[in-house]
Amino acid sequence: AWHYRESLQGDEPNHYTGAIPVADVRRRLFGWEPIEAVSAAIIITDEGVQTIMDETRKQIVHPDTGQVLGVFKSGYQYVLHS
Repeated sequence: AWHYRESLQGDEPNHYTGAIPVADVRRRLFGWEPIEAVSAAIIITDEGVQTIMDETRKQIVHPDTGQVLGVFKSGYQYVLHS
């Protein structure tokens, strides 16, 4: 394949001779758990920086990238689907 460079694959190549095993897809793409974070606004003015916390909301965040996946009411419970 055009993207395959054996020297860049390390211990676990991304190239398969046949179909990609479903277990590998699940592990590689979905092998992480989201984390909960507080919801806040940061205001920057000439007088300084102010953080306003929102106790009624929480954010669900990707643990590796910090990307916010959603903002929910504080009672929201994430459920892992297997």
